[in-house]
Amino acid sequence: PAVGSYTYYAEQYDLTTGCASVRTAFAFTVNANPAVPTLADMTNCGPLQTTLTAAAAENCTVKWYSDAQGANELASTSVTVSQSTTYYAANVNSTTGCRSTLKPMTVTIKPVPANPTVNGEYKYCSATEVTLSATQNQGANIQWYRPNLSPSNTGNTTQLGIVNATTTYYVASELDNCYSDTLPVTVTINTKPGQPTVDNITLCAAGEVTLAGTPGT
Repeated sequence: PAVGSYTYYAEQYDLTTGCASVRTAFAFTVNANPAVPTLADMTNCGPLQTTLTAAAAENCTVKWYSDAQGANELASTSVTVSQSTTYYAANVNSTTGCRSTLKPMTVTIKPVPANPTVNGEYKYCSATEVTLSATQNQGANIQWYRPNLSPSNTGNTTQLGIVNATTTYYVASELDNCYSDTLPVTVTINTKPGQPTVDNITLCAAGEVTLAGTPGT
């Protein structure tokens, strides 16, 4: 029957005498199933620890299940997800106990790429034009960052132009909008030592000479 309240009657009938008892009325009610809960899929880079949430319908509570049939209710809505998983939510009416259709919620776990490998050290004795280099062998992209951590260019190298002072740049691997750790890459500009002070030497004939000088700063 459709949703609503109905009255039915029952009587007892004697097959020998053909007599029937007084009829007894009983009510029959068909309650409506609640609407499905409102929820959204989730995506995360790497394992995720989260609490499953959904908006309940009026006079309902949301219950979560690990299967599409709703046979296995989750003991807790706090979950740790290490691989892509689908959970199922349903509204359960607090008065009637009726349950809505189950609605799937997919938690997608994307891999985090490995850290890039920075190629070489960058140490110089004066201001110089510098090109930084890094490699990533897992199909990821290389993302470079300026000293203030704002994104710069992508690619295995980044050209800095003339670097006048010791400065730290940063680099990370990117794959499908997931990022590795951000690694510092320091370009060091060392100060040249001052020139030594030496005295000229004059000889009258060939001989043994000891050269000496005073170090600069």
